[in-house]
Amino acid sequence: MGAIMWSKDFFDSITEKFFLINNIEEDVISFFKQNGLNFNSRVLEQCCGIGTLSNTLSTKLNSRFTGMDIIPEYIEKALEENKKIQKLNKFIVEDISQANFFGLFHFVINFNTSCNYFKEDEKNEMFFKHAFKNLKNNGIYFIDFYNSNFVEKNFKEFREEKYIIDGKDYLIEKKSKIIDKM
Repeated sequence: MGAIMWSKDFFDSITEKFFLINNIEEDVISFFKQNGLNFNSRVLEQCCGIGTLSNTLSTKLNSRFTGMDIIPEYIEKALEENKKIQKLNKFIVEDISQANFFGLFHFVINFNTSCNYFKEDEKNEMFFKHAFKNLKNNGIYFIDFYNSNFVEKNFKEFREEKYIIDGKDYLIEKKSKIIDKM
């Protein structure tokens, strides 16, 4: 239960606007289309957040999505948007490492690096095992993960970014460091 509370409290109304994706670019839609996602596809989105990817792809490619996230408030937003677009998507509050649909999906998607957050390797391993168990034979698992070569080449320890949110100016300072390079 502690992980749920941490995740829920991590994003407030301001930070969620920085971190939760609100729109999907055409090149992302094109990528999934080129890789076979279409109107016959049944898709599971792990850690779907507010359902932006699921709702967008189901609209653009007429696919059927099941989105899962551990945060009830995110699922509520996903359901609200799904109702507006009138699609048959399902959104479920669930820890994806516990979800068992066993072979129901053509695709499982983990978008925006929503994996490997558990402290214990066993839980991270279970996260991936469940993804593969939920795929049909010959299904495809898409994992969006940072390109390590690009990150290493373009890494900056300190960045400043300016945003205007709800009419207020924000200057965000981002400090990062690479701890271990394997």
